[in-house]
Amino acid sequence: MWFEVFKTGEHSDSSGNKASYSEQDLDKIATIYNSQIKENPSFQAPVVKGHPKNDDPAYGWVEMLKRKGNSLFAKVKQLAPEIINEIKQGRFKNISIALYPDLLLRHIGLLGAIPPAVKGLQPVTFNNGDSYASFSLEYDKINCFDYSNNEDLEKEYFSALEISKQLRKENDSLKEKLFSLENEKRLDSYKEFACSLLKDKANKQEQQPFVESLVEILDMAYAADEQCGTEFSSSKESKVSKVKEFALSFAASPLSKEFAIQNESPNSISNIDFSQKKVDPEKLEIHNKAIELQLLDSALSYQEALKKISV
Repeated sequence: MWFEVFKTGEHSDSSGNKASYSEQDLDKIATIYNSQIKENPSFQAPVVKGHPKNDDPAYGWVEMLKRKGNSLFAKVKQLAPEIINEIKQGRFKNISIALYPDLLLRHIGLLGAIPPAVKGLQPVTFNNGDSYASFSLEYDKINCFDYSNNEDLEKEYFSALEISKQLRKENDSLKEKLFSLENEKRLDSYKEFACSLLKDKANKQEQQPFVESLVEILDMAYAADEQCGTEFSSSKESKVSKVKEFALSFAASPLSKEFAIQNESPNSISNIDFSQKKVDPEKLEIHNKAIELQLLDSALSYQEALKKISV
């Protein structure tokens, strides 16, 4: 029976030490173990329950290791029927492997079930002072299969496993491309919205900074909505909707024309009468201050006066 026992990536051992393992590292673990037991079968690693001590029972023995993709598999022989039944019942949620400093496999542990008293199992004997690192992986269900007596089926399984992992990679790549396209489409819609607010359609180039700034603000609002959850994405209370509403309020205001359009004469003083129009008091105050500055400095344009006020 084959078990998936380890994966590539960064893992923390039982002492909290972190280490990263690549596919090359998994190959090395498999090669060291397979070579060692070929020379001396007494180095076969046991399959145990929990974290073993001396004289704990061995429920099976690791015949060989093999890497496929980013996973390390162990072929286990003489596996106790009781263990097979517990695996089928899903009683084990974790598998741990213990490695000596030279990456030789020490044992494989099945974690999650209370060990029953099973007679007739061979005891495990370890050196009390040996040094090793133990790593645990969590599974919804232990990934195992039994093709021990059929090499063709075994090869077919590993081939299917490789194809499955390749399909997952392709699927992830397609998801990234789709996300990129959707993101581009969303930013285009923001740009279209910003351009619709421009008063001087013939002079878009000079107003490009405004368009870019508004697109950036809308994009930040979208990111904030995403953090709040999907229920906000289509809501009128979303931050994107609020930003658009705010931008539209400026576009609809008569005063915004003075903000967005430069006078034909740069130094001319605005003489628009707002007495009969509904204007935001704060905006009107800004407008009046700009006029006062222009009266004090005839060389000052209306736009420059507004900038001085905002400083």
